[in-house]
Formats: sequence, C-alpha cells, structure tokens
Amino acid sequence: MDLDILKKTLATKSGARLKLWMEICARCGLCAQGCHFFQSDPIPEHVPAHRL
Repeated sequence: MDLDILKKTLATKSGARLKLWMEICARCGLCAQGCHFFQSDPIPEHVPAHRL
C-alpha cells in the first residue's frame, strides 16, 4: 500500500459525507463481519470501529 497515494486520496475525498459517516459510527463493531481486512486476520485492532 502506497501511503502517499492513500493520504492524497483521503485529503481530496474527505468531504462532508465522509466526515458525517465517521461521526455517526456507534463503534459497535458489527461492521467487522463485512470487513475483508478483519476477516483475513481477526484481531481486535483490525475491527473498523476500533481503527476509526
């Protein structure tokens, strides 16, 4: 993963919609079941809500 590209993409795409979704996250962890990153290595640090 190229971190420079990721940073540039997030900087250009982090509009109001992304900020809203980040703010309304209840941090319940239910999203972990649909996350390919967590499913490939199921440790608590890889739960999307934890990573937020």
